[in-house]
Amino acid sequence: MSMRPQLVDAALVTTLTAALIYVAGWSFAQHWFDHFNLGLIGLGIPLEYHLMYGLWVLWDAWWLLGTLAAAGLAAWRWWVPARRRLREGWPLALLPAFLLFYGLGARCADTEYATLREQDFASLPPVRVWLNGGNSSEPKMQAVITDLAAGGYRLLLKGGGDLYLIKPVMGSEQPVVQIPAGQVRAMRVIPVNPGWH
Repeated sequence: MSMRPQLVDAALVTTLTAALIYVAGWSFAQHWFDHFNLGLIGLGIPLEYHLMYGLWVLWDAWWLLGTLAAAGLAAWRWWVPARRRLREGWPLALLPAFLLFYGLGARCADTEYATLREQDFASLPPVRVWLNGGNSSEPKMQAVITDLAAGGYRLLLKGGGDLYLIKPVMGSEQPVVQIPAGQVRAMRVIPVNPGWH
């Protein structure tokens, strides 16, 4: 009988922690793909990826979260009035916690985008794509088709049955080319050496 409150507390802490990590990851994904003018709904990103993105955010903000956790534990351990207030008023801390994790996700995405943009998106793998019916009478389309086959684009995302590719252009927005998987005859992802850039 005495274990029941502890199990409930552990389940509650685990659930709230997972929810906060998910919010941070969802915020990261939303802000990251917003830089490319893409919404999350049509991208087909699996839900568990948001948890992975959330762990990236935690890693990026370890110093802030570690400081907050240490201060909270110290207050819980040595300041008895704080312990009583936390037991009674913890639901009031949920909204600021969710807002903090949402903000951390947005900040991490913006920082990551700025860093990759300075590096000309060198960590995104180059990709060569050959399309079904790879000829077009329109000169602009023919130039894109030729550039796709030559490896002039980088793979941003493969999801929802589509390829999302960018051609890095310094100092401007990154236009995204969306190619339905049914139009792809062949594709070769060129590995990126992590130490190359």
